Amino acid sequence: MKEEYSEEEQKKANDFKEKGNVHFKEARYDQAIDFYTEAIFCKIAPAQKAILYCNRSLSNLRMENSSIALFDACETIKLDATNFKGYYRRGQAQAMLGQLQSAVASFKEVCKIQPQNVDAR
Repeated sequence: MKEEYSEEEQKKANDFKEKGNVHFKEARYDQAIDFYTEAIFCKIAPAQKAILYCNRSLSNLRMENSSIALFDACETIKLDATNFKGYYRRGQAQAMLGQLQSAVASFKEVCKIQPQNVDAR
């Protein structure tokens, strides 16, 4: 049985995401994190939630909150195993934490998912 997600919840989550994106672009990462968190609390599809975790992970990376960024990246992957940005963010966080072998493995996953992606290589 497929779970239903209300348009209202999706709109609310999208509004929070857009506000988070505005703050991110203006390098107000702590405020971006707050809006992404609000959007994550909305009842939305897992693939949409994965994008929010990925965005929050990047914001935490910019603030050098490596452990939190790693958690968010792992949540991204749990929710959507095809989200290559989740693996990339996980690799970035692992590298920042000095977990270099794990980071290399995460970056290799990006290349598996996106074999034609020159940037990933």
